[in-house]
Amino acid sequence: MGGVAGVRPTEVVIIGAGTAGEYAAKSALGLGATVKVFDYSSHRLRAIQDHVGQRISTSFIEPKELSKSLMRCDVAIGALYHQGRMPNVVSEAMVTRMKSGSVVVDLSINHGGCFETSEMTTHENPT
Repeated sequence: MGGVAGVRPTEVVIIGAGTAGEYAAKSALGLGATVKVFDYSSHRLRAIQDHVGQRISTSFIEPKELSKSLMRCDVAIGALYHQGRMPNVVSEAMVTRMKSGSVVVDLSINHGGCFETSEMTTHENPT
């Protein structure tokens, strides 16, 4: 993901600053990536900065800012938690504008996912 001299670090966008988002951020940072975390809660955004142990970029979930970050990122991780059905935060149009070869991981899929294009998979049918 990065940490090699002369190689641009991987840009990771994490949507959700809860427990899953925090551990995704720690893992990405440990691998040398640059990380930006989005959430609806200022409390969770402050908490993730404290828990990660280093300064990371954070932002409220605002469609225009999120869309710009997704266009530049190499990896997008959906880690929002919501009781009941998850509202789609990332539209199909936002996914279409992402860089070719970008990876989307939707950890929120059990609650409907936060990416409009996400689909539930199984071990028997993984893609």
